[in-house]
Amino acid sequence: MHNSLKMLLEKVEKNLERKKKETTHITGVILGCNNREEDETMLIHHIRNLKSYVNEILVSIPEGKEVIDEKLKIEIRDFSIKLINRSSDSEPYSLKVFNSITKHSMNDKLLVFSNHYEVSQEQIKQIVSQDVSLVSFLGQKGNSLPFIVFYDKWVNRFFLQILLINEKSSLYDLFRIVSDKLFYKIPAEKSITHFKKNTNNTNQHSKEELYLTLRLQHDFNIQDLVKMIALMQVVKKEFSEDEKTHSTFKIQQLLTLSKKFANQSNCFLAYQIPYFFEFVKSEKIKFPADWSLKRIEEIGFDLLLKESEIYKKKGLNRLFYQVLLDKIECRNIEGPVLNQLKKEKVAIENLLREDNIPFFE
Repeated sequence: MHNSLKMLLEKVEKNLERKKKETTHITGVILGCNNREEDETMLIHHIRNLKSYVNEILVSIPEGKEVIDEKLKIEIRDFSIKLINRSSDSEPYSLKVFNSITKHSMNDKLLVFSNHYEVSQEQIKQIVSQDVSLVSFLGQKGNSLPFIVFYDKWVNRFFLQILLINEKSSLYDLFRIVSDKLFYKIPAEKSITHFKKNTNNTNQHSKEELYLTLRLQHDFNIQDLVKMIALMQVVKKEFSEDEKTHSTFKIQQLLTLSKKFANQSNCFLAYQIPYFFEFVKSEKIKFPADWSLKRIEEIGFDLLLKESEIYKKKGLNRLFYQVLLDKIECRNIEGPVLNQLKKEKVAIENLLREDNIPFFE
């Protein structure tokens, strides 16, 4: 009796686990498809590669594109595939395009790829195996590609919204602001490469590789994010209507939130507030007592320094490079400091170009 009950419970547990896997729905997202004929060849390959892991596929295409390849037409007809137009003036890998296409997803989990880069079945299995809000790959020298990612749009919805309010455009900024991210370091003998039309996909069925993992986690309060968004929207609206803000209290609240995020080591999230004051017509802002735009700019630069130290220590050289770009753009940087930053930028570009993940500009 006892053994029979034990076997029954084990069977039920296995069935529940199997059912859980079956009901985990994922949306495949393919970015970067263009009007060239070879783009449709690539697209067919990626669709076939993704179908085992997703229950729908969204493809970002240029506005006005018509499908020509008959094989691609069959793939679209036989599987849940939606072609999502992007405007002719949009960058194919911009945050704006990414945000637009995610709105069409019926699932929270997104498996995102570029149409122009090759990803193996084994690599797909690796990133979808993790229950982390952003999972991607890392090269031996710390390079990464922001459009090869397993992403939770629900968990990260507020982070994305903050970037859009500040009109940020780079997908790398999404990597920086997300509070829980994991990278698989690709072995030296492996690589992620540009798609080749006649590829024989020799690594598609290779033995399971041992990947080193690197995870970055930071605490945050969801209510703080909501409050931050609401305050930024109100202040931005005030500027759009009469080019001034009426409440130093709102400014003080934002500055307090920035300090709170910085204390949690959410440096890039904290930096979004000083950046916001530079981005809007900040010379019209009435700052609280003992505050000025210059002081806020200095705090912003200090946050970038702290963020870059985190990436440098962890070997996340591509994200370190993105921080360098922000430092160079800071208003209060000039002379010898600016020259040194530019030299550092060139040096790390050379390092990233030598990696086993392609350098994407």
